[in-house]
Amino acid sequence: MIYKHAVLDISGKIIAGPFDFSWWSFEEGFLAVQNGEMWGFIDRQGKVVIPFRYRNVWDFSEGLAAAEVNDGKWGFIDQSGTFVIAPQYDLTEGSFFHRRLAPVRIGNKVGYIDKSGAIVIQPQFESASSFYDDFADVKVGEKYGFIDGSGEFVIQPQFDVSLGFHGKLGTVFVGKTWFDAKGRPSDRESEEYWGYVDRSGHWVWGPSRIQ
Repeated sequence: MIYKHAVLDISGKIIAGPFDFSWWSFEEGFLAVQNGEMWGFIDRQGKVVIPFRYRNVWDFSEGLAAAEVNDGKWGFIDQSGTFVIAPQYDLTEGSFFHRRLAPVRIGNKVGYIDKSGAIVIQPQFESASSFYDDFADVKVGEKYGFIDGSGEFVIQPQFDVSLGFHGKLGTVFVGKTWFDAKGRPSDRESEEYWGYVDRSGHWVWGPSRIQ
């Protein structure tokens, strides 16, 4: 069965679509939608305001959205669909501007650029998130920690998984989940624990074993 996406108003009337795929919500008045193999954006009236000419896109944040062109490189477009930061990055995960910084992958490492495209934090991480509540979680080797907007560690890498900070607490996991030879979770009992840390990295709840 082939599924299509459509946009409804609050009465349930279809105002746009069907599309092959869409992101889940309007951000800054725009919704990313896929038509065939290409992506563009519609407004709240269902009008196509940025044509379907990108290989992939992420949502708008702080007036800019990451967009991929046919050679696999990513840059950032404004709300007219014009590239204001030229496609040059090897993004492999969502990249959004928060606190005027966005994570970008250059080769095998991730760093941060500002809205002019200048590198503010040098590429040095295996992976990195956007900034939320002043902190971003970054992966160094096999562990996650948290940096501030200057790139300095405020919580050293020590966690196996991070879901980031929301408000005053960060959600983190430590330990190991076992997988079988095909990469599926195995019947072997998990040794993974999770909990919350404060902005100093101290546990305020947990770690508690995942059942």
